[in-house]
Amino acid sequence: MDSCEVTHGSFAMKGHLDSVAIATLFVDDTPLIPIVLEEGVLNVSLTGLAYRVSGTPLNNALYSFFDDKNKLDSQVNELGRTESQMIMNGNSADAVRHYVDSVYTSISESMTELITGFIRTNYSNVLGLCGFGMLSYGLPRPMITPLIRQVLDDAPQEFKENPLVRNYVMAANREMSQQNLASGN
Repeated sequence: MDSCEVTHGSFAMKGHLDSVAIATLFVDDTPLIPIVLEEGVLNVSLTGLAYRVSGTPLNNALYSFFDDKNKLDSQVNELGRTESQMIMNGNSADAVRHYVDSVYTSISESMTELITGFIRTNYSNVLGLCGFGMLSYGLPRPMITPLIRQVLDDAPQEFKENPLVRNYVMAANREMSQQNLASGN
């Protein structure tokens, strides 16, 4: 949308918005972080440990969501270490598997609630579309997963009619039709 030069770790941009949008902050040709362009003063922090945008309601909500998601991701990573430690401590394979499966199921349910709650809370703004993009972009091809189905079933019509969502659903339906034809169904 625009570019600027960073001098001594600072930059400033000014202008008027006619609508709120999600953009990506790049350094050279490398995408770094999403940023919500909305009225207000944005604070962008790019440190060696973390990247964050704050200062406006939607950026605060987006990065709060990222913080919560990162905590759950860390719990999954820690579960692998816990599993190894349990094995090294001589716990039975069944006990380890039962523990790991139950904890992973709990974390997975929390992640599902976090993501669907984030999208539902933001159906009416760009963060809902950002969340939908997070669900769909990582898939190998367009498909309606149970999680995407859950989000779409609860979504207001305006969300479903957004070009990003509508085009994705059409592509997923085409993909499913092609698979059904190929398998003879």
